[in-house]
Amino acid sequence: DRPDVDTLGFTFVDPWNMSVWIVTVLVILVAAIGCTAYIAAAASKARSGQRPLAVECWASGTAGSKLQVFLVVVSLATALSLRFIACFLLPYVSADATTVQTSTAQELMSLRLGLFTYLGIGKQFLQGGSTFCMLCWITASLITSVTTIVMLVILLVCPLSLTKQYTLLRAALWLGRLPFQENETLGNTGLALDSAVELPLGLEARLGAFLLEGPYVAMASTTLTLLAGVCIVFMLPSSGSASGQAEVKTSTQKGIQLSAAASVVIGLVVWQCCEFLQVTTTGMAGTLLRPKAFSAAELGRGNPGLQLSIYVTFFVAPLMSAVCTVSRIMKPELCSVVRRLAEEISLSFSCLDIFILAYFLTFLLGIDGFASSFVNGQFEDICGMSEMLTGESCIGIEPTFVTLGCAGLALATAACQFLYFLNCSYFPVADVQSQ
Repeated sequence: DRPDVDTLGFTFVDPWNMSVWIVTVLVILVAAIGCTAYIAAAASKARSGQRPLAVECWASGTAGSKLQVFLVVVSLATALSLRFIACFLLPYVSADATTVQTSTAQELMSLRLGLFTYLGIGKQFLQGGSTFCMLCWITASLITSVTTIVMLVILLVCPLSLTKQYTLLRAALWLGRLPFQENETLGNTGLALDSAVELPLGLEARLGAFLLEGPYVAMASTTLTLLAGVCIVFMLPSSGSASGQAEVKTSTQKGIQLSAAASVVIGLVVWQCCEFLQVTTTGMAGTLLRPKAFSAAELGRGNPGLQLSIYVTFFVAPLMSAVCTVSRIMKPELCSVVRRLAEEISLSFSCLDIFILAYFLTFLLGIDGFASSFVNGQFEDICGMSEMLTGESCIGIEPTFVTLGCAGLALATAACQFLYFLNCSYFPVADVQSQ
């Protein structure tokens, strides 16, 4: 079938084109089986000395370790394939206008104003005058996801010292979270573009941004990459403290860590309940639309899948990190393996720092150019005439941060980062080197 074309001319395929998915499954199987066969062959030949991590695990001979290696290889092959499909083959987001009968909530008419692929979003940022936002969009998702997978593959198949293994793994897990910046960009963009105008006869015109298949495939890719990294954590040799049994020796240390955990909870509650973003529409559209303010609870509104991902990465995972910290201090006798697994998952999926960086460095700077260049491009004749007659553009968006909600976000982020680096320090490299 002939590929479709998005608003800016980038092609994409039908997400339900089964031939694409059949080829993808075959590629994943061939890659996974080939890599596993290579690891098995290397394990049978390697006799002594420093061996790659995957070879070492396979050579241990247990069914569990071999299954663990195979699952990691399959996860990484699948993650790389899904990232390629999401960024180059699938539609990403659409901007739709609908007319609704307010009394019955019945949709009377729907019009698609624009449709973007992953690369189309980057180009729209560029056309809006924000080269920096375009570079961040491409780098933080596509480039970092591929780089993370490559780092994990190097960790598996290259003979490295334990110090380098731990360092490379921690770097990969930190870098692997960056693609979740899409949650912030798409969530806040959806809030900024979400508008409603009252019409005669009890009608209402609504404008919104809606996720298509691409972002969900990209989320699956990032999730698989991070889960593979967490699995590798348990493939590495560890001492007692690395298994979650690090001692908190003094009451001062306990107080600091408990305060950090409480700060995470307090900051999340404030961010959830208080407004952190205000959007003012300018230009001709500003005469019809009043300023709006949003709390974090409204992120992802209208896109249930995006809302779920936002809650997991920006609320559940940071809260889980705080709970694990309290558990380690108050109940050190609890099962260390289960607690360490919970800590690793919460560390890998906690992305408050990613949100705050993307919010202040890209969204607040780039959303106005993105929206105005899109509308002016889609309705060039109307906007040109309007600007000639009134001296105003069709539309502009002025986002500003709201102090109280952003203060809660900053508090939770700072405390969560403290717990992140604290928990990372439980990898006693010096102890392991001596083993």
